[in-house]
Amino acid sequence: MKYVVGIDIGTSGCKSILVDEKGNVVGVASKEYNATLGANGYAAQDPDDWYQAFIVTLHQLCSENGVDLKDIVALSATGQMQGCTFIGKDGNSVRDSLLWYDTSPDKEVTQFNDKYEEIFRRNCNMSSTTSLTGSKIKWVMNHEPETWKSVDKFTFAPCYITYRLTGRLSVDTNNLGLSGLNSVKNNSWSKELIDITGIEEEKIPELTGCFDVLGNNVLFQCCLSGSMAANAFFASSSLNV
Repeated sequence: MKYVVGIDIGTSGCKSILVDEKGNVVGVASKEYNATLGANGYAAQDPDDWYQAFIVTLHQLCSENGVDLKDIVALSATGQMQGCTFIGKDGNSVRDSLLWYDTSPDKEVTQFNDKYEEIFRRNCNMSSTTSLTGSKIKWVMNHEPETWKSVDKFTFAPCYITYRLTGRLSVDTNNLGLSGLNSVKNNSWSKELIDITGIEEEKIPELTGCFDVLGNNVLFQCCLSGSMAANAFFASSSLNV
């Protein structure tokens, strides 16, 4: 019997589901994690907590259901949207990820809408808000400039799991849709909004489709047998929570 695994990186925990080749749900496992809350609506999480929670749930699914890792043939991640995870040149996160409900970029949002609201509406069909990725990036630029300088690429929570499992740092078009950096019409990055935000071109991650296969021979470190190879890891999707 072959299996697939779905991964949900939620705001308060990771939930993973194991499904067999006939479409039957074999098992579900979850692991909670915490957020760091601070003044002015600050909310963040260590992205490694997401990954470690996934590893725990994968252990549990396999051990409780007698499944060998080599029989898992495909995986895909979904999860919280709109936040931002910042990856340095060494491949590690340079700070905690800002969450979708972090409201610290309120001044940045006011400035965006005072000057560029029409451009936001034309590109992404909405005004800037504190939940959007672009406003969080601008907040880091303004309040932690040295942190921003150290960023090689930014990404989203589900895409971070994809990155950890494949080594391919990308963003899928579904997660892009609530970034505040996108063109709805073209289903792509918006150069106008990227320029308004001040993001350097080299920090923009690769854009993929939601059903693209992003990696083969995926290596799972720290799993039951030390490592395993899956046939495919699909691009992530997202939850608008």
